[in-house]
Amino acid sequence: MRWKSVLDRLPRWSRMTSRQRWVLAGSGAFVLLLLAIFWFAGRPLVALVSDADRFREWVADKGFWGQLAFMGMITLQIVVAFIPGEPLEIAAGYAFGAWQGTVLCLLGAAGGSIGVFLLVRTLGVRAVEAFFPREKIDEVSFLREGRRRELPVALAIPINLRPYFPTRTMRNFILTVRPSIDPELGDYTLEEIISQVHHHMRLHITRQEMQGVITRNVFLQRFLPLQLIPVPVKNFAVDLGYRLAGNRPYSTTYTNPGAFRVPKEMEPHIQHMEVVLGQSYTPRVNCASISYGDMMEITFAGTVKETDVERDFFRTLVQDGLHVKITSNRRE
Repeated sequence: MRWKSVLDRLPRWSRMTSRQRWVLAGSGAFVLLLLAIFWFAGRPLVALVSDADRFREWVADKGFWGQLAFMGMITLQIVVAFIPGEPLEIAAGYAFGAWQGTVLCLLGAAGGSIGVFLLVRTLGVRAVEAFFPREKIDEVSFLREGRRRELPVALAIPINLRPYFPTRTMRNFILTVRPSIDPELGDYTLEEIISQVHHHMRLHITRQEMQGVITRNVFLQRFLPLQLIPVPVKNFAVDLGYRLAGNRPYSTTYTNPGAFRVPKEMEPHIQHMEVVLGQSYTPRVNCASISYGDMMEITFAGTVKETDVERDFFRTLVQDGLHVKITSNRRE
């Protein structure tokens, strides 16, 4: 009954607008295109992977391009759902082996899913709006967007591990702590924010806490299934994961190496010291500070065009009675 009532609301062809006719015609053409791809490409594809020896020889002959081609087959199967996926997944096992075949299937499925998602997100609502008013669409609960939740504001603060775990390494030997506040809980005064960050740092910067983090990281390194994955695959997965989600748990990075000291013979030749953090994959402002003599330099660096964060920060320092000198390499 529900589907019948929905269909009854659709206008007849003679009463349709030009946009509605184009949507219906385009949808029909798209379905026909999928059927044509299935008939002329999907069926030969399934026949190829169903012949184990033939497919294994084909993959070995193509080399690296055979792996890319197989990922493309999986992506095509996701988009053209008429093509059965089981023969491709079984073929991945006997052509590439269990681990490599699994990785190729996952990468191909991810590409196809992303493509379908972007296609539906771009065209889906527009096609429905051609037949139903926006008000009617908004009445459907699972399509209605509610109030967006305010995300926590978090700092990533590097902690030097050398005072806790002596080492001779010249590399960065750090972990990070992430004090945060949750805007969903209400407004915070500056004093409340400072108190919360202070107590978070005191609680988590301990040898026992950091030893636990190191132990968990070492466990992942010694986990046998992860050791069996080829290094190029792990490097690719780690890099992709960092680009997609590595920066998301925090809003910005703040580092403070502390007071910078040099031999007295060098002091007359040094005017000031500064620290500039590198840039993240996502647009954000990073902050660093360092002290030399009786001066503390605070540096903001980022790819964000707006300067609201820097302006509000230094304005607060001035309001508290501190002497502030600002220099910038920005070109307005």
